[in-house]
Amino acid sequence: MHFYQKIPPELLTYYLLLITYYFKTRVNRLDEASPNWAVPMKKFHH
Repeated sequence: MHFYQKIPPELLTYYLLLITYYFKTRVNRLDEASPNWAVPMKKFHH
């Protein structure tokens, strides 16, 4: 069952950007709370 094949590429790209943005904001918030934990995550994203 490959339901993702029916999804248009534009929508898939949009969701991908949305997820990336969501995780970036989460990492930024965690960076303020616990910098030591967020440093490797920031390197991974950039």
